[in-house]
Amino acid sequence: MECAVQRFRHAAATHSYWQYDDNGTVAGISYPTDLDFKYVNTPAAPTELTFKSSTNSSITLTWNKVPEVYGYQIVRYDEAEGKYVSIGTTKGAGTLTYTDNGLTSGKKYTYMVRGYHKLNTGTVYGAYSQEYSCTATYAEAVTASTDPEPPIFDTAPDMPTQAAIADRTSSSINVRWSKISGVTGYFVYKYNTSTGKYDRIARCIGDESRSYNFTGLSPATTYKFGVRAYYEYNGVIMYSNRLEFSKCTKPRTFTSSFKYTPIGSYRCLHWQKLSNVSGYIIYKYDIAHNKYTRVKKISSYKTTSCILPALKSGFGYRILAYKNVNGSIVYGDISKAPAKASSLSGTVIDSQVRLRAGAGTNKRIIRELARGSKVKISGCKYSGKNAWYKITYTKGSKKYTGYVRSDFIRIN
Repeated sequence: MECAVQRFRHAAATHSYWQYDDNGTVAGISYPTDLDFKYVNTPAAPTELTFKSSTNSSITLTWNKVPEVYGYQIVRYDEAEGKYVSIGTTKGAGTLTYTDNGLTSGKKYTYMVRGYHKLNTGTVYGAYSQEYSCTATYAEAVTASTDPEPPIFDTAPDMPTQAAIADRTSSSINVRWSKISGVTGYFVYKYNTSTGKYDRIARCIGDESRSYNFTGLSPATTYKFGVRAYYEYNGVIMYSNRLEFSKCTKPRTFTSSFKYTPIGSYRCLHWQKLSNVSGYIIYKYDIAHNKYTRVKKISSYKTTSCILPALKSGFGYRILAYKNVNGSIVYGDISKAPAKASSLSGTVIDSQVRLRAGAGTNKRIIRELARGSKVKISGCKYSGKNAWYKITYTKGSKKYTGYVRSDFIRIN
């Protein structure tokens, strides 16, 4: 008995078998036979269950090896039955992949795997691995962060359908787009006019991360942007088609360049020309009631002055630039009050402009002024709908004073 106990201890230390009799009888064997017990430990749970590859109708899984198991059982969650069901088994402890075929493209599937032993008395199963979920689809790993033109997949997420401006300034545009539920996030693009391609400039993570603020832009300029939704798992990314759209920044806001000069009972408003705009709008501002009333629209960006009546106390003039963009108008922010200028000078912008003794084409002609002549403006009168500047013109030692129609003079 002592010898048998020692033999058991030795076997249990290094083997999974125990010889309990060396003189046993087995049917069909005519001589004494060893009789043994086999001891089987419950298999440990496989680790690192994950996606290896997929097509539009299959998913291949892989996991870490569990030593000495006979094979592995793979189970998949069945939504109709509300439980996991077996979908197949493998043989061999080193067989560490399984392909699930006949799947629905784009559908999400959840798996677990466990090891097992085969015995005469039945199958002994080990503990399940952790759950792993993935989608049946063609997939390709992203290898370049610049993403010049990544592939489009048959089962890619839906493309965002709308993009609207949430806010904009003269140097930025904040864009918000429609939500695609369940995606990992969105990639944001800006068109590069030098290369003729869209550059990927940002990644917004989460299906609710649906806006991006483009900064460092030029005033009154139209830019082309793009956004696409994406799924990601294990470094593999699937893209939607790219929604491409154009948006325009606001024109620049007038600051110290907006000025006025009193000329009798009128005010000459003048400002610096803004490029890339369609025109300007002048408002009368009621300070007490914080109310703006449009008084004049100027439809040429080249026009940089206008004559308006002087306002009583509590009112003042303001200006903004605007731009016509594909049938819509983009307005700049309205200015503050114009700064007062002490003197007013101008340049004749047409040839053979007549200096007259009074305001009106029926007044006596004093002389003709050549294009480019410099004049000083000291007053203003109206003749019909036309404003006439009272100007002083010096030629050599002679000084001439008279009236010239305001649209022939550019304010300096």
